[in-house]
Order: sequence, then structure tokens, then C-alpha cells
Amino acid sequence: SRNKELMAQLADTLQNRVITRLMEVLSEEDKQNLDKYIAENNAELLNEYLIENVPGLDLIAQSEYEKLRQELLSQNEEIKKIIEENK
Repeated sequence: SRNKELMAQLADTLQNRVITRLMEVLSEEDKQNLDKYIAENNAELLNEYLIENVPGLDLIAQSEYEKLRQELLSQNEEIKKIIEENK
């Protein structure tokens, strides 16, 4: 359904943002391990590795979630405004 597709898209966007943030703070060894798990498409090992090796992962994820949420709310308001102006 359309809702499932949209939720999957949002989850992918959030995951990409979190990974981008992690790349800014991880050591080279951690980046290589992260790249390996991403290339293997092994979400379970990736999650386990991140939980064990990234202090503050939950805070990073929450921060990126809030940013994405605010962007979506802002875009929603802009879209409503455009629709109203073009009635």
C-alpha cells in the first residue's frame, strides 16, 4: 500500500541520515566495519555493531528523527499554502 511505501522511504531516509552522522564521528576502523556490514546488507549485524560501538547512538538517531520530522511538517505547511493560493 502507499502508506507502507512511504514509511519504508522515510525509514531509509532516516537510516541514511544516521549513517552520514556516524561517518563524521567514527574511527577509520569503525567506518570500514560499517561499510562492510552495509555492503553485506546485514541489518542485524549492523545494528548490533552500532549499539556496541557507538556511544550516544540513540541520541543521534533521535536528533535525526526530529530534524526529519520538522522538515516534513514544514514541507506539509508549504504544500497546504500553495494549494490554498491556487484554488
